[in-house]
Amino acid sequence: MELPRYFINHTEHLPDVYIKKYESKTNSTREKISLTHHLISFIIEGKKELIHNNTSQSVPEKHYILAKSGNCLMTERCSTNEKYSSFLIFISDSFLDKLSNKYNTKIDFSKEYNYSNDFITLTFDDFIKYYLESFQEIISKKETSKEIIEFKTEELLLYLANNKKINLYQLFQVQKNRQFKKSIENNIFSELKLEEIAFLCHMSLSTFKRTFFKIYNTTPSRWIQEQKLEKSAYSLRYENKNPTEIYYEYGYKSLSSFTQSFKKKYGVTPKKYKTR
Repeated sequence: MELPRYFINHTEHLPDVYIKKYESKTNSTREKISLTHHLISFIIEGKKELIHNNTSQSVPEKHYILAKSGNCLMTERCSTNEKYSSFLIFISDSFLDKLSNKYNTKIDFSKEYNYSNDFITLTFDDFIKYYLESFQEIISKKETSKEIIEFKTEELLLYLANNKKINLYQLFQVQKNRQFKKSIENNIFSELKLEEIAFLCHMSLSTFKRTFFKIYNTTPSRWIQEQKLEKSAYSLRYENKNPTEIYYEYGYKSLSSFTQSFKKKYGVTPKKYKTR
């Protein structure tokens, strides 16, 4: 399961910040999860068990987890009331970059925590209790603006940085991954070969592939294909473009190969997708 994509319409672009109130009445055991965004998970009722690389921990209710993007195993256990409830905030590197630029800092504070692990857990305090109450009041409304969601997330991240002394960049490894991701994302629609992109990243092809999988949780060719198809779907639906206008732009050598790949992902041809 890929999060937060699992919760979002597959034709939509992933936002920099995505929030979700999640509830379940059934237990789950070692679900395979691919986090494409960093995650802050507040356990309101029940218990979560997380295995991220070689680190595992059981997290009870009234605690929250800060987990960096990547593959992990999640187990969710219901409370005695037969209910599991959590509040999830998914955050991209881009949002942390914007926050850094806004405050002219990389939120670089103390070294109280062991950042060799892929996540840390914290206990609810008064601020977090009030924060969750205010946030859930906001999202209970039918529509919540992107600006309000980002403002509330910014409030939380600044609290963690200043009051909990958590180095978010170091925990989420933003600086380490940022230049690599920039090189990749600048060349999604280019005709560069993987060997050439690896060269631009100052890596051998084998090192490039290993690094890519660690960050994106998939192979380079599969990820690039998905990005091209998502962008083409957006262009068809929202930019009113025709398949004949975009197939070459997104790296396909022929209209027929584009149509075949598009239909495999979305179940219909580009032409039908645009008009339905």
